[in-house]
Amino acid sequence: MADGTRVEVAKVDDSPHGEGDIHVDRYYREVGAEVKDFDTDIEDWTDAEDYLKENGQRFARLYYENHGMEVRADGANA
Repeated sequence: MADGTRVEVAKVDDSPHGEGDIHVDRYYREVGAEVKDFDTDIEDWTDAEDYLKENGQRFARLYYENHGMEVRADGANA
């Protein structure tokens, strides 16, 4: 954010879920939109790092478009 505070816009999550283990939590989506993406080819931490590096700027832009420079209204990325 403008004051230097960091906001998490996406993360790779390997905690167990019904639809699969590794997925992406997409906090840049609009409030109320599905934030978990299970359709990834991420299999380990190196894939996760590559995925976030390749997409990070797009995620930040989408976060800004959907939420401005504030924490999401639902607090998911606080």
